[in-house]
Amino acid sequence: GDTFRFTANAAGSARIRATVEDAAGNTAYIEQVIQVLELATVPKSVTISAAGNAQTIQPEGKLQMSATVQPADVSDDYKKVTWTVSWPNNIPPWYENYSDFASIDQNGLLKINVSRGALTDYGVDSVVLTVTATTKNIVKGTYKVTVIAKEQGEEPGPDPEPDPEPQISLFLF
Repeated sequence: GDTFRFTANAAGSARIRATVEDAAGNTAYIEQVIQVLELATVPKSVTISAAGNAQTIQPEGKLQMSATVQPADVSDDYKKVTWTVSWPNNIPPWYENYSDFASIDQNGLLKINVSRGALTDYGVDSVVLTVTATTKNIVKGTYKVTVIAKEQGEEPGPDPEPDPEPQISLFLF
């Protein structure tokens, strides 16, 4: 059960020979010629950008993201990225999974699936999303986008009035 790893340094053919010897000195071998057709150039980095270099997005908004895999001559199967979006836990608790709040499709289109009112009613002014693009679990890039809950120039509203103390009346007869 030994496993051996072969790493090719160039395309072409290679002859691999494995020899075994038993305690009595008898030997046996197997030989195999393999063809290395093409060496894959693997990615070293992924850079994410947003349309218009945007760093903010409005509730119920959309933003097109793109990923650049480096080096430029990376093999085709490494050029495709898998998109994900996540954020810290300051969003309303009724959004049980990420796609209820925000989603990103495999073309990099980020969508915010929540209204401004749903955020401000919960007291959330903004949420920082982390968009991630990963190539075959080798390298990933991240990009921060802030969901702005308040309207531009909007001042924070007054704190809501506290509920009045409950009044208890006791009548004795």
